Amino acid sequence: MSTGLQIVSPRGYMGLKAGTPYVLLRNDPLLRRVVLVCFEDVDLSSKAPRSRKAHVKLLARDRYEAGLVPHREGAEPAIVAIKQPSTLPPWLSALEGTCFDADDKWTLKEVRGKTRVNSPLEEVERRIQVITPALKRIDEILSSDQPDRVLNNIARKLGQNESRFRMWFFAYTAFGQRRWALLPPRTDWGRWARLDERYVQSELGRKSSTPESTFGSRTSQTMIDGIVLGFKRYVRGCKTLENVWAKTVRLIFKGEVERINGKYRVASEGTGAPTYDRFYYYIHRELGKDAVRRMLYGETRIDYNESARTGPSWQDLVNVGQRGHIDSSHLDEHPQSYLGSYHLPKLHVVKLVDGLSAVVLGVGFSIGSETGRAYRYALFCAAISKVKFLEMFGLTIEEADWCCVGLPENLLSDNGPGSSQTVRTAVEEIKGGMSATPSHNPKVNAQVETKNNMNKKPMGAPTHLVTKLTPIQLMRRELLLIMEKNRNDDVRDRTPAIAAMVPEVKSPLELYQYYMSLHRTSLRQIPLEDAVRTYLDPVEFEVRGGRLFFQGQEYYSEQAFESGLAKFIRARNGLKLKAYAMQLVTRFAWIEFKGQLVEVRTVIDGLEAYLSLQERQVVEEKKKQLDSQRKKNRKNSKIVAQDQFKAVTGKEWHSASERKGVFKPSEKAVAEVRRLNSLENTFE
Repeated sequence: MSTGLQIVSPRGYMGLKAGTPYVLLRNDPLLRRVVLVCFEDVDLSSKAPRSRKAHVKLLARDRYEAGLVPHREGAEPAIVAIKQPSTLPPWLSALEGTCFDADDKWTLKEVRGKTRVNSPLEEVERRIQVITPALKRIDEILSSDQPDRVLNNIARKLGQNESRFRMWFFAYTAFGQRRWALLPPRTDWGRWARLDERYVQSELGRKSSTPESTFGSRTSQTMIDGIVLGFKRYVRGCKTLENVWAKTVRLIFKGEVERINGKYRVASEGTGAPTYDRFYYYIHRELGKDAVRRMLYGETRIDYNESARTGPSWQDLVNVGQRGHIDSSHLDEHPQSYLGSYHLPKLHVVKLVDGLSAVVLGVGFSIGSETGRAYRYALFCAAISKVKFLEMFGLTIEEADWCCVGLPENLLSDNGPGSSQTVRTAVEEIKGGMSATPSHNPKVNAQVETKNNMNKKPMGAPTHLVTKLTPIQLMRRELLLIMEKNRNDDVRDRTPAIAAMVPEVKSPLELYQYYMSLHRTSLRQIPLEDAVRTYLDPVEFEVRGGRLFFQGQEYYSEQAFESGLAKFIRARNGLKLKAYAMQLVTRFAWIEFKGQLVEVRTVIDGLEAYLSLQERQVVEEKKKQLDSQRKKNRKNSKIVAQDQFKAVTGKEWHSASERKGVFKPSEKAVAEVRRLNSLENTFE
């Protein structure tokens, strides 16, 4: 006996229908015949009534085997085996591959808070019990010349429908006595064509429990089109489905509310207005559940909350610097100004994070808002030695404390200032790539988002934090915090097994050093001069008395003497020189001189050395105001001095008269001078 082999005759053969799948129930060596069965399932689009039946076909064994052999060379056999046989009857084809026993939907009565009379498992078990008497006589049935007649006799004795009984028996037998082959075919329920002409006179739906409801009324294609049109037109502004329905009823269907017996009912001209349930049903049927939810709640919210995990963002990376993630966040505190007791807007911090090792490669700052300039500062930080970068902020570290130098091959940023044209241009100058994440979707750029400051908003009345720390002090704190994170953040998930065992990698910085030791790097190394010209802000220095000044602050360095710059500017008062500086911290600057950059720094090294360009401008403006007041007071003080002189001497301040010729002292004058000088000497 061979059960379950599925065949098909492409052109038809010995009474087998062309293209119809058959299941081999038995290849009987004694009776020298084969028993085949096929299943009939009328298509939903057909106008014929639905009929699910099993048809048995008996075929002589030698004829069957002859059909398995090509009748000439190169021809296809009359009977071929199906390469991908079905595991369920055709009316259950939509459930192919379903693991019924592992899903509560098929095995339990109560699912998602709803209780059924019988679970699907109980229903198939009941059907197996019904056909059990026939299963016990399976050899007799399949050996009979008329298997259908034997099954009909058994069904009549059991009081069962004969056609249904045969279908259950053959379905259970043909598909390896798999119980789920007897599952009631409910997958197509509710999919029949309600607008079909055959059902025009049918009364649809059960009687409503509310007397004022117009149950049984039909839904026309015109109403369906109006429902879909109203939903698409008003969904963006109405926010909730109930509001969309109400606006659709009012504006599309011209519906009005009537009050009947103290209750409200919607009335409409023409074809009527859809109820909320009907509106809900048809927009989901016509547009699909997923499309409705995306239009109602927005693509970003659905993707953010429900999209499938695609694995860690670093799984496609093999080198350090292959991709960098850059983003900005702000601190909670408002820093105190250098120039007074008032407080400034919040400090924004831009971090550039390596996609593979999670180490912070660079950092930039801005005050008040997220700016493209802060992103350029972060790239500048990544490109140069951190010893030099932190020196600009007044911090001293060793090279090993933050040994990351180089720019990522590709940058991933959001659609904010980080992807502005100024930043893109700066990246393109070093032949780097740049891409942007979808708006309002931080999950895509999670590598750097997890490095940002996470602050919870307290409940209650609005509050804000102020600190006595100045901006430069907050920047120093952030730089030290980043170094601490580089040394201590958890990277277990991204650390290779061998790296965890041999060098004992346990932090982003150590993971970075591990990959660098294997030369697995895509970081771009650029000279300091190129980084300065590309990422810092161009400024203008002025020569005053042979000295270098910028915004009232004097600069000096040994490089200025070694390069000849100090000698060059000695006699060029008022000369303007092009330079580069970080506007937020102007302690260091680089001046263009004969095709080279000369590094200079402020002469004084205190609070004034860390003033930003904007703060220096405020100071310079204040100095100009004070100088204007000084000049005015100086003029007024001349009047006061002259009045005081006349009051004491009785003569004018300017009492001299002009005479011609060269002055020649008289003999009396000479003698008086001698007496005066000798008198002076007596007091020495």
